[in-house]
Amino acid sequence: MGVIDMAGLAQKGGAVYCHVKIGRAPADVHAIRIAAGEADLMLGCDLVVAGAKLVLSAIDSNRTAVVVNSAEVFPGDIERNPDFILPAEEIKQAIRASAARASTFWM
Repeated sequence: MGVIDMAGLAQKGGAVYCHVKIGRAPADVHAIRIAAGEADLMLGCDLVVAGAKLVLSAIDSNRTAVVVNSAEVFPGDIERNPDFILPAEEIKQAIRASAARASTFWM
């Protein structure tokens, strides 16, 4: 198994992206990073992060299973801009479009 965490500003409330590769033997895991279109599963715990271009690029619309928490949790932008509006429907549409022919589950 190989794991890489990519923490933008996670310590300050920013996004965290994790790549996890699992193989039968260590030799089956050649690289830890998941390339564009190579994800078998996208597990989106945060709607905003799940809809990020970096995350959506890993989805193969024919085979990547997608599970997303659809709760609308406001990002830190709300502190800097009290008029911030979370574009939840646009984010959900972007996720649906990326996973068009794959299994998508909303929680």
